[in-house]
Amino acid sequence: MNNVSYKVALGGVISSLCLLAMFLTSVAPFLYLTLPMIAGALITIIVVEVNMSWAFLTYVAVSLLSIFVTPNKEAAVIFILFSDIYPCCCRTCQ
Repeated sequence: MNNVSYKVALGGVISSLCLLAMFLTSVAPFLYLTLPMIAGALITIIVVEVNMSWAFLTYVAVSLLSIFVTPNKEAAVIFILFSDIYPCCCRTCQ
């Protein structure tokens, strides 16, 4: 898709779902490893639907927002350090 509004809307929806997963780490602290992994896997949707550069911008936005907004900073650091692996693996498999 070449429609810019579609790309922005998809990035916003995926960002909100990723941040929701990051907020859930404060509700269910025993999932502090699983939920950042799920949030990182959601970014693969943008890699498949749009391209890698939009996925990287979404990753940066979610990373910054998760550091400043979410209460569980350990889960935010885990997301930042390990979630960039998933979009790269998905892109090489295609």
